[in-house]
Amino acid sequence: MTVDGGEANDDAGGVRLNLSQDAVQEFQINRSNYGAELGGASGATINIVSKSGTNDLHGSLFGFFRNDSMDARNPFAFTQALVPGQAFSLTAQGKPIKDSLDRQQFGGNVGFPLRKDKTFLYLAYEGLRSDAQDSVPLLTNSNIFAPTLTQQAIIGNLAAQPATNMVPCITTNPKNPLSNPIILPAPTCAFALQSILTIKSKSRPESFCSASANFAQKGAGPLHRESVCG
Repeated sequence: MTVDGGEANDDAGGVRLNLSQDAVQEFQINRSNYGAELGGASGATINIVSKSGTNDLHGSLFGFFRNDSMDARNPFAFTQALVPGQAFSLTAQGKPIKDSLDRQQFGGNVGFPLRKDKTFLYLAYEGLRSDAQDSVPLLTNSNIFAPTLTQQAIIGNLAAQPATNMVPCITTNPKNPLSNPIILPAPTCAFALQSILTIKSKSRPESFCSASANFAQKGAGPLHRESVCG
């Protein structure tokens, strides 16, 4: 990338903050077979020529504004089901939420002579003020941690049996569950399975919820960008 023949790339190969569009007189894209003066790049090169002032005073202003008050709600935007400090519940659900957006892009330019037919000056300014927050919830319904209907039926059947009824409950060999099972009383097995299949409130909900909060409510911070060229 070059501007008026001068290189406009940074040390990492990226493009530096460039001219405002209103300050561009013309641009040229060279994809291949270009001259030796453009041989510093292995791929395509872009050359931008900036505007110059004239004998007359000319200028313009522009502004583009966007706000969430004019936008529809994202159907996939929900709050997190659990907030930090909230006791765990299998019925917690996220609520619909509208993402916030406030984007203001504006600028202007002016060209005039310092000395007619001799020296000219052209100035351009472009500013961007953007403050947006997008909802990215990790958990919108906590009932995914509850046992399924089939599992609930099995647990209920075990809980209804007498404590003298011993059943194979938990295995230590996942590849062959029946090879070496742990034998427990049926009600105890039901309690153990319920505890394994359900996240209890004692399992530090603060740590679990804080991870969701960081991703669900933390949006992109205010973005301020300006460019001035002359």
